[in-house]
Amino acid sequence: VAVHSETGDQVALKYIRKRDQKQQDRVWKEVENTYRLKHPHIARMYGCIDTPKHLVLVMEYLEGGELFRYLITRGRLPEPKARALLAQLTSALEYLHARTLCHRDIKPENIMLDDARQIKLVDFGFSAKFPSGSMAPGGSKTLTDSCGSPTYAAPEIVKGAPYRGPEVDVWSAGVVLYVMLCGRLPFEGKDLQETLALIERGKFALPSVLSDDAKSLLSAMLCHDPQARIPTFKIRDHPFLQGTVP
Repeated sequence: VAVHSETGDQVALKYIRKRDQKQQDRVWKEVENTYRLKHPHIARMYGCIDTPKHLVLVMEYLEGGELFRYLITRGRLPEPKARALLAQLTSALEYLHARTLCHRDIKPENIMLDDARQIKLVDFGFSAKFPSGSMAPGGSKTLTDSCGSPTYAAPEIVKGAPYRGPEVDVWSAGVVLYVMLCGRLPFEGKDLQETLALIERGKFALPSVLSDDAKSLLSAMLCHDPQARIPTFKIRDHPFLQGTVP
């Protein structure tokens, strides 16, 4: 933890040891993609310090820790709490997608909490720009690289198929919502290979304890067909999120 000399804010310093050029390019891409982002649910990136042995990311300090740890200690969340967190995540994704930027690594480990237990999206190392026209159904599919965390990856990424971008964030956010509501992953095999096969098939169970609205939204976000998957801007209008302020 350090103090920003210009703003006086507490900041976190993330030291990344330099390895190869590809790794360094990824770090600089993260800085480039996030430096100008200003949203209440996206962690601020103040810049990067280039030293002989390290790249040092200067980021917003968040003392609440990862959503991942929060879920481990609390288990399955009540629907009102999960609803509030999803509304915040959706607000951040809407902001990104409106700027033709997709995150591509949405998971609880990349969602931090501040001291008020509000979420902050972090780690844009896999983020990518997409052409604005690709948001429309049938738009050009320009992204092809497989990235992110396998258990949160959309079927099209698992298959190595081309994709537009925003819809893979929606899928991953749907997995996060499932974990918050159910306390486990929707696709879990005995090993990674079996898990990926389950994701490719896209079949998952909806526990009876969930409300009809929760089941409906999970089915829409975890829709196997990316073109039929609910778009980001429609998630906030879903009955599950009605009355929730991000």
